[in-house]
Amino acid sequence: MIVVTNQAGVGRGYYNWAAFEAVQTAIEEKLSEAGAWLDGAWACAYHPDADAEYRVEDHSHRKPNPGMLLEARAAMGLSMARSWMVGDKVDDVEAGIRAGVKRSILVATGYGRELRKQAEERFRGNEWSSICGI
Repeated sequence: MIVVTNQAGVGRGYYNWAAFEAVQTAIEEKLSEAGAWLDGAWACAYHPDADAEYRVEDHSHRKPNPGMLLEARAAMGLSMARSWMVGDKVDDVEAGIRAGVKRSILVATGYGRELRKQAEERFRGNEWSSICGI
């Protein structure tokens, strides 16, 4: 299991990488308590409205672009055809499709509930699953 996450808050200066790492550590501790783990994490601070260092209009790693997923595939030897994308935004599903992931789950937490109809219309005909209530 890997995490690919846009971190515009870092790019905009709302918090720093140390704060991001502290949250990641807390997530990994909770997963460990449940007998689960992360195999890797990729984060992208690039954003069109970010501070100068991270100000990029359309960076290849910022979802819905597939850059983080493709980098994870190369680093870990992942099979995208056998992978699932799980997220709460339409951009998450789009990134998965662009990377060759065959199935996605749009969760009903975060933004997912309000974006479900938009995702279903946008990806009609694609092979993806919408599972709400997770």
